[in-house]
Amino acid sequence: MKNKTLIFFLDAVRPDYIGRNTPFMNSLKKSGSFLKLDTLLGYSSGIWPSIWTSTYQDQHNKFLVYQYDPAGSKFKWFSWFKFMPAKLRQYFFASLKVPYYFMPKIRKYLPKIYHERLLDLPPTINPTLAKYFSVDKSSYSGYNLMKDIEKKYSIDYTGDHINLPTFKKAAPVEEWKLSNNDIDFFFTYDTDGFGHTYGPKSKEIKDLMNRIDKSIKRLYREADKKYDDVNLFIFSDHGMCEVNKFLDVQQELIKLPYKMPEDYLAFFDASMVRFWVKDKKVRKEIIKLIKSVPELTYLSESLRDKYGLNFKDRRFGDLMCIVEPETRIFPDYFAPVKSAIKGLHGYDPNFEHSKGVWLSNHKSKRKKMHIIDIIPSIADKLKVKLSKKVQGKTIY
Repeated sequence: MKNKTLIFFLDAVRPDYIGRNTPFMNSLKKSGSFLKLDTLLGYSSGIWPSIWTSTYQDQHNKFLVYQYDPAGSKFKWFSWFKFMPAKLRQYFFASLKVPYYFMPKIRKYLPKIYHERLLDLPPTINPTLAKYFSVDKSSYSGYNLMKDIEKKYSIDYTGDHINLPTFKKAAPVEEWKLSNNDIDFFFTYDTDGFGHTYGPKSKEIKDLMNRIDKSIKRLYREADKKYDDVNLFIFSDHGMCEVNKFLDVQQELIKLPYKMPEDYLAFFDASMVRFWVKDKKVRKEIIKLIKSVPELTYLSESLRDKYGLNFKDRRFGDLMCIVEPETRIFPDYFAPVKSAIKGLHGYDPNFEHSKGVWLSNHKSKRKKMHIIDIIPSIADKLKVKLSKKVQGKTIY
């Protein structure tokens, strides 16, 4: 008896993307399992390792893209541009990233120095502060559970235009094909990119989801004719929220009698602010200010413990706060234009549109599912016993 397993990882797809516009995936709501997927606080940089290891972020020690790292920063050169008019500088350096995202064919020709010095640069950061930060390119701690599955099954990994380490075989969703391996694992980043650029309710997202739905249906039907049994798993890592409001946290911080970098450092992600501060008095005043702004939630020790964010070092921040859902922190360190980002994630995981989605042709025994349950659930149906300690549980 020859079986086939199809796995589809759809970045930033929320549950309400699945509906009449995606008839094949919508049919799984009745015939298989459809669950809203509880995600983690943060972005894909920390969530993906949690999927592979089935552990929380403070266990595998990965979280956000940028970390406090003055010794290892590759952005010291940026201080030369502190005399350039701020708006001109921000627009100029932001525009230099555009070809990478919209002209995928040129990526393989770009030198390593472009990635390290320019592509990784947060373009709207103050040049005098850039030297304190670096991109976290460390490996996560823990064990990639897919390796346990690979010991028993052969796997073909195909992604779309983004060149990820695992998904080395590149093809747009319309060109996805079955391989002769036991498992075909497909990934698309476009769902995330379109959500950010056009918004989660946009025509572009609906059209993209419809194209993905057709590809999944085609591949499943082909596999169903060719194999005795087909396992189908579809999941995302988090959702996507509309951006309806803006909050200028930098303007709020001006109220304090302290300055950067002398008294503290702050990094402005689009939906989160992190602080590095040693002085207890300054720390206390920053916390007080955060709590005075209704749109901000201070991540106390108990909340960090709840979300799995009690890291053993301070590279991701001494203090953290998140903005309320559907609000963008602006200005931030990523894009100089308000209208440039129409969708965001990284909010409170309990917010409805923060949630990801799980679909399968197997009925689940549970009504709730978490990101860390993904690989244990797939392994269960593949009759693979996971050899390492995990925090997630199978839903079957």
